[in-house]
Amino acid sequence: MAVELGHFCFCLALVLALIQTWVGLRLTNKSFAHIISARLMLVQFGLVLTSFFALMSAYILSDFSVINVILNSHTAKPLIYKVTALWSNHEGSLILWCLMATGL
Repeated sequence: MAVELGHFCFCLALVLALIQTWVGLRLTNKSFAHIISARLMLVQFGLVLTSFFALMSAYILSDFSVINVILNSHTAKPLIYKVTALWSNHEGSLILWCLMATGL
């Protein structure tokens, strides 16, 4: 359930990024566009953070319904290696970069 929530949050963050781009390009009142973009950025950061922690919980709980967890983790790993396995692969490091980019 948490993984589906994380996937939905990540897709919703993409939609908010597209709306944020449209607002910045199309609105003529730049102060209003700045206010809307700033609020969208905060919501987008929260959504990507939720997605990141959903994937992290899948690694910690060894949720093998996720193909990423199957390929990069197993039950005998210590907890620190399960957490660091999240960003040791391509998909996990990409979501970490997205988290850092939305947090700036």
